Amino acid sequence: MKKAIQSLSVALFVLSIGAVAHAGSKEPWPVSINTTSRWAQGAFGDARNSSDQNQFIGCSINNGQAYCAAEDASGHFVSCVTTATAFLNALNSLNGDSALYFAYNTSGVCSSLIVYNYSYYAPKAQ
Repeated sequence: MKKAIQSLSVALFVLSIGAVAHAGSKEPWPVSINTTSRWAQGAFGDARNSSDQNQFIGCSINNGQAYCAAEDASGHFVSCVTTATAFLNALNSLNGDSALYFAYNTSGVCSSLIVYNYSYYAPKAQ
């Protein structure tokens, strides 16, 4: 009988854990820049919602050329340009709640670009 009560208690505990409501995963990603390794990264929503007046990150495409730029909370600014088709295609998946990583070479040409579209990044405040 004692063993049956213990088993029932364990089962009820396990079931109660599953019934707890959880909010979705949230991963803050403010803009960060590394001028030594030549990269920038951050989530659009975190940049937009930051308390400082500096943070931004993004890219624009014009006539087959992309320009990516970022500024962190301390005012460090970096940018790069590219005409690489793969990078241009990746940039087409950016939206207002995306996150972005880009790296650049000493000539200011983008050498790597990653677009992140995950639910755990902060949405832009309206």
